[in-house]
Amino acid sequence: GEYCSCPAIPVGGCGSRFTARDCSTSHRDSTSMRPRSLARRLALQYLHMVDLRGVDNVEPSAEFFAAHADATDVHTFATELVEAVLSQRTEIDAEISAAADNWSLARLGSIERNALRIGCAELRLAVTPDKVILDEAVRLAKLFGGKDSGGFVNGLLDRIYSQRGSAA
Repeated sequence: GEYCSCPAIPVGGCGSRFTARDCSTSHRDSTSMRPRSLARRLALQYLHMVDLRGVDNVEPSAEFFAAHADATDVHTFATELVEAVLSQRTEIDAEISAAADNWSLARLGSIERNALRIGCAELRLAVTPDKVILDEAVRLAKLFGGKDSGGFVNGLLDRIYSQRGSAA
């Protein structure tokens, strides 16, 4: 389909999967979304751009979040998630790789990989109930990923969560 021209979805030549179809289901009514859900969605979009373009070739996250959401609490939480993922990416990616039997991290799609990264980073932050974190990561994967993305992210993030519980 055509790429979305709405400024709330980053498409500017990045080759992302965010298309005009997503516009009606994902962000047009973002004023009614819960602030943390919107923050997670923006964090996923930003990390997706980082994956596709490289961290040095995307606008600063503060500018991106300010352009796509009005609420300061959305900016704050989205920034917290992105910073947690980027600062702990090596550890988070190792955790995902260890749980992903027969799947290399490079083989995962950007949406699935970043939904998992956000979920892992948020589990590390320990400020949101674990069930909410898992549900939100699955929701992001279902919305922006392929038809099997939600189930894949659910299974893998549940395995990571279970391994953390047994390690504690």
